[in-house]
Amino acid sequence: MKSELQGEIVYEKTLNKIYDDICNKISDLVLLQREVRDSTKRELDALNEYAASMADHPEFEDFTSSRHKRVFNCAKTGEPRFYGYKKQGIEDRRLAIFHHKNKQYQWLLVEAYEIFEDYLQSIYACAGYIDSSLWAMSDFGSISIDEIDSKDYEFYLGKANNKKGVPRSIICQFRKKFPDIQSFEESNKLNVDLNLAISIIEYLRHIIVHKRGWVDDKQKFIKLVLEKCGLYNNGKYKENHEKLISHFFGDSEYQNMVILLEYNLYPDLPIKITANRFEQLVSFIMAYSTLIAESLSDHLRKHITNE
Repeated sequence: MKSELQGEIVYEKTLNKIYDDICNKISDLVLLQREVRDSTKRELDALNEYAASMADHPEFEDFTSSRHKRVFNCAKTGEPRFYGYKKQGIEDRRLAIFHHKNKQYQWLLVEAYEIFEDYLQSIYACAGYIDSSLWAMSDFGSISIDEIDSKDYEFYLGKANNKKGVPRSIICQFRKKFPDIQSFEESNKLNVDLNLAISIIEYLRHIIVHKRGWVDDKQKFIKLVLEKCGLYNNGKYKENHEKLISHFFGDSEYQNMVILLEYNLYPDLPIKITANRFEQLVSFIMAYSTLIAESLSDHLRKHITNE
């Protein structure tokens, strides 16, 4: 059995460090996203100013276009070969800025989710090291029960990093050991099913990485996510669950495209108040990470005191 001193060291240093680490990393990503937002605005403002200055001079319309040739060097001969040419007008350039900005938001979300995965593995290792009863026996591999208490934190971290089905398997184990997590997933002040929110991020990440941010059929994607969360119920599901998933896709020709950009909260008002889909998603990550950390912290504090 680990000593009280060992437990306190891990609790005070490791658990707090793990939580601080995800806070700092996610915070840095949000700062990057805001820099993308601000630099894109400057770029669009400059483009709009240029377009306005040329509006009274249609004879110079051709000068508002940019031209792009694409070339590569042939592997056999080393000679340059052209493989593409495009002329971009003002509207083409606006559209390119939109796609580039959204693409950057998408990849920042990918990084945020991977930070979350790392967090889950680290905090699961911390949980098992202080209280091995929080782990499923299959997590320990082939070692005997008598060997468990002699293992150091690095052993637990290695096992957590190689656990099958991560991150869902870790989340399920935490939900099993801490019923409050599941309770607050379903009923919370955010009015969002947090289990569904994390699953949305997981599957959006997959679509961004493997399908360039496009799904073949949004309705099939919605069904997949709801089924994985146990919320589909033979085709009967809550409208607000479908709306939450659809919120991160575009409209019309972009209905199958993951859109993480800003949107107008109150389109009927004369002033524009925007919200940000990317920040909404990372706020779900932080809310869920905090829920796990606080549940684990309460348990470990009691566990250490009782030893």
